Amino acid sequence: DPKDMKRLLAALAPLVKASDQPISEEELHDALEKAWADQLGFERILEKETEHALALLEEDASLKAVLLAGRPYHADEAIMHGIDEILSSLGFIVLGMTGAAPLLRAVTFDDEDLSWKQAKRLMRAAHLVASYPRLELACLHSFGCGYDAISLECVRSFLQQRGHPFTALKVDEMVETAHVRIRLRTLAESLDAERRG
Repeated sequence: DPKDMKRLLAALAPLVKASDQPISEEELHDALEKAWADQLGFERILEKETEHALALLEEDASLKAVLLAGRPYHADEAIMHGIDEILSSLGFIVLGMTGAAPLLRAVTFDDEDLSWKQAKRLMRAAHLVASYPRLELACLHSFGCGYDAISLECVRSFLQQRGHPFTALKVDEMVETAHVRIRLRTLAESLDAERRG
C-alpha cells in the first residue's frame, strides 16, 4: 500500500539520518520496495503451499491438518513456544493464517453480530475449517478477557455446532509447554480415534 510505504519512510527517515551510516532517501525507498516485493513473494509461496496441503487433505483420508489462528504477533517464535512443531510432531499438517489469506478473504458469512476485526478474522477461519472434514482450528490468544474472549466463544459455538473440536491456547506468560503438549496430544488422539470409528 503506497500510504503504508509513505508512513514507513517518514518513520524511518529520522532514524537513518541519526545513524553512523546514513543512506539517501532514495536508497531507503529502494530497500523498502525490495523488502516489500520479497514479502509478497514469500506470502505467495505460503499461499501455494497451503492450497497444495488442502488438496492433499482432500485426497488422503489418513491426513489431518490444523489452521493456527491468532493475532499476527503470535507467529513470533518466542510467543508461539513451538506449538507449530508440537502439532507437526503429532502428525498434523500445520497451516497459518498468512498462507490461508486468499481462502479466508473468499469466505462470506453474516457478520453483523461481530463488530471487531479479530472476531471476523477468526470466524472466517472457523468457516474455512468447517468446510474441510479433517481440518481443525487452534486459536492462539494472549488475553482471557475482552475482545478475544468474546471472539473465541463465538468461534467455539460455531465449530461445535458443526461437529469440529475447538482448541484455544493461551500463550502469554507461558514458561512450560507440558500442558500444551497434553492438550494437543489429546486432540490428535481423539481425532484419530473418531476416524477409526
